[in-house]
Amino acid sequence: MFGIDTSVLIALLLIAVAVGAVFAAKRRNNIDNRVIVVSDEDFDPVHRGWGHRHDDEGPCKFDRNEVRRTMHNAVPPIDMSNIPAPEAFVQKLLKCVNADELAELVAGLSGEKPVYVGDQHVTLKSRSTHGPGVWLAMTWLEQFYRSLGIEVKRIPYKVGGETLFNLEAIKRGKSTGKKPKVYIAGSHLDSTAGNTWSNEKVAPGADDDGSGTIAVLKLAEAMKDLVLPDDVEVRYLHFTGEEQGLWGSKKYAQACKAAGDNIIHMWQCDMIGYCRTEEHMFDIHDNVDQNGSHEMTVLLVRTIAQYGLNLKPIDTHNRAVEGRSDHAPFTAYGWKGVLVSERFTDEDFTPYYHTTEDRVGKFRMPFYVAIVQAMIATLIHDSGAKPAGLR
Repeated sequence: MFGIDTSVLIALLLIAVAVGAVFAAKRRNNIDNRVIVVSDEDFDPVHRGWGHRHDDEGPCKFDRNEVRRTMHNAVPPIDMSNIPAPEAFVQKLLKCVNADELAELVAGLSGEKPVYVGDQHVTLKSRSTHGPGVWLAMTWLEQFYRSLGIEVKRIPYKVGGETLFNLEAIKRGKSTGKKPKVYIAGSHLDSTAGNTWSNEKVAPGADDDGSGTIAVLKLAEAMKDLVLPDDVEVRYLHFTGEEQGLWGSKKYAQACKAAGDNIIHMWQCDMIGYCRTEEHMFDIHDNVDQNGSHEMTVLLVRTIAQYGLNLKPIDTHNRAVEGRSDHAPFTAYGWKGVLVSERFTDEDFTPYYHTTEDRVGKFRMPFYVAIVQAMIATLIHDSGAKPAGLR
């Protein structure tokens, strides 16, 4: 009509449709009014959504520019007065956290020593989302929980037509028929050595996130004989598909929202084994008090002081990990949640991230022990767990 060939018009129309589809797919992965719209189309290598991003300096767990921008910003003061005396039963449990045992468990999970999975003697060289190792590792975790007498089950979800699983173990208080208050301790079970979209044959993932996975196991072990208040439950969660864009946690949080779950706090332990210096600094990420999550930062900092643990917690007070670990889908739905991690700064970040050298030998074990102890004490106090005689 305007002298443009019909074939050119058709080509332009097809280009416009393709561009529109790309932007629509990107919008699906964004948070809109704290509601995540997820479907199988979200989970593909082109539109990865959340998770570990790439910047000019390569793949990273955190936004380097955001860290640099906020490094010297003021953070909210935490009242450190009137710290309670330590509880004797908690102190006793913390003394049971043993560096050698932690190292052995992480070594088993990351393929540095064989483990028994059922009657098989196997070496878990990789926990890639795309291979069998992650499901063997999940069976190993199931064995651990069942040995403690804790109910455990796999929660299925679908990605691109394929069925994957998260692992959920639950400790419950007495039910009076009310909707329970839910406290979550989370980690991710899958690993990568950099080739996230292939079935990697070697991906030890000792720190990322074998460290968090074993910490959650030890939380469950420490609390197994304690009694929760009525209508309270603690969920120990191990997500999969984290390295591909938080697949498992997005699906799990979506299901929790649909069920109307009353989630009070979500504690995510992700990369808590590496520490560059003896200062034992670590990060608490509450995404600038998202949904009031700073109360969790306060609780953790005060609990560390209460038990005299050799740690220096850093309230990051930035958005450097927004959408980059499994707490994110929960905070997106309006629940309170934090990521507990080693230091995510240019100078302190582990050089072994997403490599075949991410092994337990790179841990600073006194630091790792103290982090696990801090999480045990904090979750006990947060959930109100007590010995039967004190309930």
